[in-house]
Amino acid sequence: MSQIPPASGSPYGPGPYGPGSNAPSMGVPAHAPYAPPGGPVNAPAPYGPGLPQATVKSTRGPVVLLTIGIIFVVAAVATLVLAINSVAGVANSLNEINGHGNSQVTLEENGHYGLYGDSSTECTVRNPDGGEVTVRTPSASIEINNHQMFGTFTATKAGEYTVTCNSLLDTPVYLGEGATAGGIFNSAAGIILAVLGLVIGVPMTIGGLIWLVVRRSNNRRTAAAQGAGIVGSALPGQPDPQAPSAYSAFGGQMVDPSAPTATVNPPNRDQFGQGGQGGQSQY
Repeated sequence: MSQIPPASGSPYGPGPYGPGSNAPSMGVPAHAPYAPPGGPVNAPAPYGPGLPQATVKSTRGPVVLLTIGIIFVVAAVATLVLAINSVAGVANSLNEINGHGNSQVTLEENGHYGLYGDSSTECTVRNPDGGEVTVRTPSASIEINNHQMFGTFTATKAGEYTVTCNSLLDTPVYLGEGATAGGIFNSAAGIILAVLGLVIGVPMTIGGLIWLVVRRSNNRRTAAAQGAGIVGSALPGQPDPQAPSAYSAFGGQMVDPSAPTATVNPPNRDQFGQGGQGGQSQY
């Protein structure tokens, strides 16, 4: 029997597969069994490209917007109420008196009163002592409930006053609180400002409320997701950051399982002898 010498370049000759050596396992890349020091080349980011990192966001912005809107609305409503009440107070104070003769009325001290009807009416006023009270013509044309104010006076003391009127056109005559041009202007300006405040404040309030509700809803879902440990999960078609890495360790280094691999089987010791040395031929 003659020995068959190992062929030149045979993978089963003495060397890496002799006694004591470890045969490579399946899955070793043929072109680069080990990655360069420092990790794999072009390794993907730990959480994949473009994955959303959901966080609980502050509600400060929605709260500020909602608060400002509410302030505008409250201020506008208050201004509107004051302006309307100012005019309504004068209108509600009007009481009809005798347009062709005397009327007895009880007035308060230092009260400012007005006579309403038309410009053809003339009236005189006497205080409780019988003294004549000066009736002044308004400096501006003022109408309350379609009644023109044609005279104003101030009650110097509290008590019963006598008002004597003569209406040439038989127009009803009314006595009530005296309106002023400044008061009417302030009421009109207040109504305009109130409307503007509502135009600005109502949308801000609604927008802030919707924003706050949506923000809190999103924060609750985010908090629940964080509690369940699913925040940062991969989107469809993207690598899952919670799944094992696309790179696995081999021999202390990271290798790319997607690279082409070569499978090497260990020698058959029964056929070639121990340690890869030439044995007896079976033929």
